[in-house]
Amino acid sequence: MGFWVGFVAFVLVMLALDLGVFHRKAHEVSMREAATWSVAWVTLAMVFNAGVLWLWGRDAALEFLTGYLIEKSLSTDIIPSTLSEVGGGVFGRIAIGRATLTYDAYVTNGLRDGVVGNALGRTDVASGKGEELFAEDNNGSPAWSGRVAVRLPTSGEVGVSYYGGYYNSFRLEGVEVDERRWLGIGALDFGGSVGPADVRGEIAYATVDVPGGMVEIFGDTQWGGHVDVTLPVWRPRLPGYAHAVLAASLRVESIDYNVGTFASTGASIRDDVAAIVPGISLRPTPGTVVRANYRYHWIRDFVGNPTQRMAGFQLGFATYF
Repeated sequence: MGFWVGFVAFVLVMLALDLGVFHRKAHEVSMREAATWSVAWVTLAMVFNAGVLWLWGRDAALEFLTGYLIEKSLSTDIIPSTLSEVGGGVFGRIAIGRATLTYDAYVTNGLRDGVVGNALGRTDVASGKGEELFAEDNNGSPAWSGRVAVRLPTSGEVGVSYYGGYYNSFRLEGVEVDERRWLGIGALDFGGSVGPADVRGEIAYATVDVPGGMVEIFGDTQWGGHVDVTLPVWRPRLPGYAHAVLAASLRVESIDYNVGTFASTGASIRDDVAAIVPGISLRPTPGTVVRANYRYHWIRDFVGNPTQRMAGFQLGFATYF
């Protein structure tokens, strides 16, 4: 236990030095500086690997070295082609009687100006992500996120999470040119079994510091939630797939992109969507699913025009390997 306490403390100290001392001021990183820091961190990793070799032997050291080389390769090639956020963090689990407490905390580059002023014409958290995040953060300020959950063997899991950070380009070449605007998202998620059915869901609440001249058009408060129910209905005998399952599912969701009222009329601002999605899925293995859905949703636009009703079929395939 003492080793892990010391290890976490060391990581936090290194993180504090990196963000608060060595890179406190935003600046253009030269090739020489980048190379120097790369050599420093790789050297530190090799020193740690030597410690693993001394404490736990050759096999453990080889496992660490293999994992490190794979992650190093991913960080320089594959990851920049995705929309994942660059960062780092810690995670783990603690047994408390029959319950299990899981936790994770991360520091990442965060979102950017596209949260507001985007082509969608509304506050949209997803529009704040972009491939540019892998080259340089837009304001030099990280985003913080974390989750804590409790799992019981007979009752399922309940978790709470938070994501927060400044999203706008308030700093340019080390000089602050705008107010710092914070975005925060809190969420409650749950999952478990009710008889033969698997029930999972989440509800989230977001607050965004929107520039004064854009309030009402771009909402400063949003909320949304969904519940998914999956019920196995048949276990077909498929050659080579002894555990195949055919299941029926139902998803109910609702989201309000702009919670509030118009200052001039007092009427509610509308920009919301509600949907019901029945479906059927086939899992030949636990890590692979083919799913067909019928989605029916109701849309209310910004000014509250009559509800639009839309529907369509969806077909999807996912696998993990």
